[in-house]
Amino acid sequence: MPDQPARALVPLLLATLCLGACVGQHKPHVHPVPDSAEHEPLPSLREVADRYNPRVAGLDRLWSRITLRIRGQDAQGNRIDEETEGHLIIQPPKRLSLSVTKLGEAYFLLGSNDANYWWFDLSSPDRTASIGAHEALTPGKASDFGLPVHPLDLIDLLAITPIDPDAPGAALRRDDAGTPQFISPTRFGRRLISLDQRTWRPIAVTLLDSEDAPVVASTLAEFEPVAFAPGAFIARKASLQIVSPAVGSLDVQITLYEPEVRTLNPRVFDLEEQIKRRGIVRRIDLDAPRNGNAP
Repeated sequence: MPDQPARALVPLLLATLCLGACVGQHKPHVHPVPDSAEHEPLPSLREVADRYNPRVAGLDRLWSRITLRIRGQDAQGNRIDEETEGHLIIQPPKRLSLSVTKLGEAYFLLGSNDANYWWFDLSSPDRTASIGAHEALTPGKASDFGLPVHPLDLIDLLAITPIDPDAPGAALRRDDAGTPQFISPTRFGRRLISLDQRTWRPIAVTLLDSEDAPVVASTLAEFEPVAFAPGAFIARKASLQIVSPAVGSLDVQITLYEPEVRTLNPRVFDLEEQIKRRGIVRRIDLDAPRNGNAP
């Protein structure tokens, strides 16, 4: 089983991988900034989508090895400098598998299929699966589980899906620095994608809650081709900055290695198959009535 320092990362990884921490308490500047002589007029939403979407065309079965580097201070002020590895498998719009391993052994698993999402804690003999239904997840229930956004919004932070110029509420505007930003609705709020106006690739993604407060953000860098997906490019590195009284002050870097489009085993997204394979001992139904104490 993982060593003690690795087990100490349980709450940090839960907060990080499930996006369970805020990046600040101030609302972002998302109001339109008038174009000036220093900025070219913004193209239409349709034109931006036509430039943006070819980069992610064909990414319907993405597989990649990953590393997670977590550095900073925890809530008690202790220094954290840990690195783990794992695999990321995504089949949009709802199928996701993110496994975290240490010394070759899986000890966390974040998963989702068309109906459910789940979090497996395999770091102790009491191997636990926390399971909920997408349709039953509300912002309040997500908060109880430490999720200020929907688990599937992890996909949004990596900017690997097309943008929809026809989505209700979609808009294009500049931030205070003049950077173009595409804004569209998410399950619990809004998504803000900052764009490089020369290449129309994303440089940052911020997820906002229903009150337009930032929940979590990623900075994207080092774009590279995806094997077996001609013309597709994705960021190899996604950097998150997390500041939360419950977690501490952390810099988290997710690095993808050798991303490719491949035929995926459907068992990866089969909840009962994964419960059996991972030797789950205890199941927590996140949709069951609560007695006032979250699991």
